[in-house]
Amino acid sequence: MSFIHYTIVGHFDAETLFADRPLHAIRALERPPIDALLQELPAEVRESVDFRDGYMVVQWAPMTFKNSDKAFDFAYRFAAEQQCIALESNGYVVTFPEAAQEAQQRAWRARTAAEPRKKSMPSAPHVPIFDPPPPGPCPYCGKPLRTAAAKQCRFCKMDWHNGLACVQLRQNENTPSPDAR
Repeated sequence: MSFIHYTIVGHFDAETLFADRPLHAIRALERPPIDALLQELPAEVRESVDFRDGYMVVQWAPMTFKNSDKAFDFAYRFAAEQQCIALESNGYVVTFPEAAQEAQQRAWRARTAAEPRKKSMPSAPHVPIFDPPPPGPCPYCGKPLRTAAAKQCRFCKMDWHNGLACVQLRQNENTPSPDAR
């Protein structure tokens, strides 16, 4: 099984974003502003952007170090410019803007109060009820992880999803070392 991190950007109702519900954009993104921003970026970044049902998915984890940051920054830059919501793939956690984060947290608290956690909501424990803790350092290289729940480092490419069976992801030959950044 492959574990890919991605950022989702679109016009969503933050109060309806739960991991056990399908995503539904309330308004489709306009392509011209996206295409204009993408033209400034390397081909690897442009190829990582996918459009689905009115929203955009940016897969930044499988890229080279430099382009991974560019793709991640592109997603959040576009969200800020177009006043969209940005959320991360792990549990549809809203990460931008702050007002949408707060709305999702209020909705989550109301939902969990009305519906105590059931077996039919397997992903519910993964969505934080309060602000997520700040990301810690990578246990292998010490550089900051993207999220507190990250199990893969974008700098040293170590992956510890399988607990003790830690692996280093393959690096592209022309990828600079993490210290060269």
